[in-house]
Amino acid sequence: MITMRTPSSATPTRHTSTGFTLIELLVVITIIAILAGLSFAGVQGALKSAKKAEVRAMANQIKLGIEAYYAEYGYYPTATVSDSTFLTTMTGTNTQNPRGIRFLELPKKFTNSSGIVTPVNFYKTQIPFQIRIDTNFSGTISAPDTTSIKQSVAVGVQGTTPDDTNWIATWK
Repeated sequence: MITMRTPSSATPTRHTSTGFTLIELLVVITIIAILAGLSFAGVQGALKSAKKAEVRAMANQIKLGIEAYYAEYGYYPTATVSDSTFLTTMTGTNTQNPRGIRFLELPKKFTNSSGIVTPVNFYKTQIPFQIRIDTNFSGTISAPDTTSIKQSVAVGVQGTTPDDTNWIATWK
């Protein structure tokens, strides 16, 4: 015969806790903080690379615009440094571009009153693109640091000093 036993009121009931202890929570938070710190460094590097790629792509667009201008008119635009005159020529709003053709479509972040510039926060300040064009066809271009480059056209971004120019695109 099977007898069932009923719990007596004399036996204490045991309460088991299903929550986390303070130590366990602190360990988990610490691990999450370490992982977040490691991934943040990776994200910063990726953002910097993306900005460089964006500036390189814009330099290539300037290069293609100059090539299109040359193909249309048979000569290069007269501006040799990125300035507002070059910008108005390439966007079709000046007398150097009598047909009014837009050779460049620029996002607003790449322009200001001085011409075509790097986006805000690429450097500490917006630095202009350096555009050198051999308008007299001598075969060389004078760089900002007075050195000569054996090219017909060069597009670059000048760093904080003229010696720090990064020539992104050069061609004959």
